[in-house]
Amino acid sequence: MAGPRQRRGGPGPVLPAMLGALCCSIVGTLITTSLDLSPATRMAAAAGGAALAPMIATVGRLHRLRIGAGLMITIVALAVTYGGFTIVDSATGRTVPHLPLPPVGGKGGLGEFSGNPTRTGLHIKAEPAPLELDCDDTGTACEGTVRVSNAGTLPLRIGAIELRGPAAAAYGHTGCEHQTLAVHSDPCQITVTRRTGSAGTARLVIHQNLPGPATEVALSSGRTDGGEVTGPVSLTACANPTDGAACPIKGTGFKPGETVELTYTWPQGARSRYRLTAADDGSFEYRLLRASPPGTVEVGAVGLASGRTDTTSYLLPGSARTQ
Repeated sequence: MAGPRQRRGGPGPVLPAMLGALCCSIVGTLITTSLDLSPATRMAAAAGGAALAPMIATVGRLHRLRIGAGLMITIVALAVTYGGFTIVDSATGRTVPHLPLPPVGGKGGLGEFSGNPTRTGLHIKAEPAPLELDCDDTGTACEGTVRVSNAGTLPLRIGAIELRGPAAAAYGHTGCEHQTLAVHSDPCQITVTRRTGSAGTARLVIHQNLPGPATEVALSSGRTDGGEVTGPVSLTACANPTDGAACPIKGTGFKPGETVELTYTWPQGARSRYRLTAADDGSFEYRLLRASPPGTVEVGAVGLASGRTDTTSYLLPGSARTQ
């Protein structure tokens, strides 16, 4: 007996296969989405789901024809599914797409940006670039702000932020890390702080999901020479030296980070010189242990960069005090 003939011109098995491909693709995508899997995994699940129904439908007569039709149905179903999810993600402003979006345009590099306010694809705008921190004359810590905004048409994901360069250890940063900036969203802010009284140049490195290198913003504090001298200079010695002529000498009012030369004049006229570095606030403390006969020790200090000087003295144990 002859088998039933297919109706020419009708949808035959194509329409059920297409519906099955769409259903399987959508179900697979929803399952991987609920499991919080990566966009690439969701893409593979959508493709596999779309191919499942046509694969089953190819068993039987007209095998090659069914395979070809199944492949075409898979491609159409995958395109419809991908396009549908993309439209929904764009309309709802979803920051993490159901399916991975192809990289369109965009490049890394310095944070400077010029051209139209919004570009197609992935783009980042970081300003000001470069950033010069507005530090005062005292050499104290100060801070500035870098604003990072999404200048493209796709969600911008900010990754880790780090500091590089010769003076990277002198700076710190907070804000913006691991944030996703939707299209037309408000910019996030990175607060950059100079931690020390003196600093050179560094680079703020902003990792993002653009193809290519990370975005970099050059940093400087405006004062790379250790800041300016403020306040009166002062050099003081301890009140009661211990045995062995150990007496702390404290100095203030010198240039932050400059070299200070101390000159000791001992009771019998001998002299000795020592060099040290002033701290970020222009102060220092120096303790010298040296055997000496009783008498008065004269100490002078001079800042080799600022030229500021001062003197002090102290009595060694056993010295006779004059009235």
